[in-house]
Amino acid sequence: MRLTDVAKHAHTSLTAHTAPRHSYGYLTWEWFAGLRGWAHPLLFAALFRALAALRLDTPALLALAPRLLQAGFCACGDVATYVLAGRLFGSADTARLALLCHVASWFVFFAGVRTFSTSLEAPLSAVALALWPWRVHSVNNLPGSHLSASLALAAAACVVRPSAALLWAPLAAVEVLSRDRAFTRALLLRAVLVGGAALAASLALDAALYGTFTCVACRFVSFNLLSSGADAYGTQARHWYLTSGGPTALATMTPLVIIGAATAPRAAAPLACACAGFVAVLSLTRHKEFRFLLPLMPPACAFAGAALATLRGGGGRGEKPMPRWMPRGRGCFRSCVAFLVAPQALGALYLSLWHQAAPAPAMAYLASAAAAGRVGPGGILLLTPCHETPGYSHLHKPVPLAILDCSPDWRGERAGQHNERDAFFDDPEAHLRRKFDALDAGGSGGWSGSEAWAARVGAGVPPLRGLPSHVVVFDDVAPAVDALLRARGYALAARFFHAHFAVDREQRELLAYELQRTR
Repeated sequence: MRLTDVAKHAHTSLTAHTAPRHSYGYLTWEWFAGLRGWAHPLLFAALFRALAALRLDTPALLALAPRLLQAGFCACGDVATYVLAGRLFGSADTARLALLCHVASWFVFFAGVRTFSTSLEAPLSAVALALWPWRVHSVNNLPGSHLSASLALAAAACVVRPSAALLWAPLAAVEVLSRDRAFTRALLLRAVLVGGAALAASLALDAALYGTFTCVACRFVSFNLLSSGADAYGTQARHWYLTSGGPTALATMTPLVIIGAATAPRAAAPLACACAGFVAVLSLTRHKEFRFLLPLMPPACAFAGAALATLRGGGGRGEKPMPRWMPRGRGCFRSCVAFLVAPQALGALYLSLWHQAAPAPAMAYLASAAAAGRVGPGGILLLTPCHETPGYSHLHKPVPLAILDCSPDWRGERAGQHNERDAFFDDPEAHLRRKFDALDAGGSGGWSGSEAWAARVGAGVPPLRGLPSHVVVFDDVAPAVDALLRARGYALAARFFHAHFAVDREQRELLAYELQRTR
């Protein structure tokens, strides 16, 4: 896995653990705004402590271990998808085909093993759904139901990422309206007890590590839903999840999901309603991302598996008959499986190994330079878009590391002015020249825009002194700053392939400049 899509979110949990563990690690603005809970980063802190106790905490293994841990969580999501489909549709064949859909999904392969909070939210919700007491005909609770365990895992998903409640609130509402009073009382009572315990534990943990009472869920909802603060990172149309996000995430599985949901038995109706409610509420926000849909992949794969099973003639319990115009038979089934698996496998391999691949090898290069003592007191300057590289989570050395601040104006102090990232890309050469002049005058260059530098990177990092020894920039900006860098004594030291085609910017390579002489 080399691609670092949405790198800021992928590495937020990793860099956050480093401050209490090593007294250094770049904290993004969300931690100062109280928008992130500490439960997720503590998983990686525990992992790194275990590696340190075993004397295995090398930079290479510290970079790999979190992804291996998350891969284990993703594997739990695979198993949960199998169990969920088998229990809902009452067919081992459907369960196996749902598992095939989940394992073959390019999106799960691409995002499921990354350290997004959504990548942990998804398997937690999947296991909770697999244990949910679904109702089939006169059977109130299918075999294998564990209401308390399901609610506990759902609460854990909400602690990791509060938006998980958007899936569970509609499901609970549908169940309360459609089930008998005994189940409704049991559900509400246990939901209050389990949810209250999870909320209390989360508040206590965040208060202890923030140093003051902080309701992360309240701030998360206020910033993302009520104040539209996340709009600073891009906005999309209301229909984006239906017309672009969902079809892209599901890819060749899209028609199977639609058919499976349309012909699903009544037992699956609450799940379908919950998924629809989840997408509907997410569509109300202007800021949208593909990764927000990751928790819906296990239910989607269950519906797709049911459609495949029906095509092969092994439909599950209570499914509606397929439309007459739908083709059937082994030949059709095999064609559907090939259409499902082959494009997604190729896409998963390409996106995970080659597309936007530069940040990881670039950080490996900088980590080796830091280990060899080639990083000077001016540290490393990353002139890349918002947290495009994994930073200290791959560097693992307390050297000064400066990035372009891209935080939104969450305190209302900039009065419409650009953040540092936007100011740099408006005029790269002039902005960098001003920073270098400030460093020449003995200042820090003001690399941290909204927080004190020591608060951002931790007390374990020495203050910036002089020009950075390494400057990293993408090739779309390099022509604007190349002459200035060479005039200041820098030479191009390494080039890293990034992408065959552009996405947001014309970025094909990541370039690393190294200071050859002092001034």
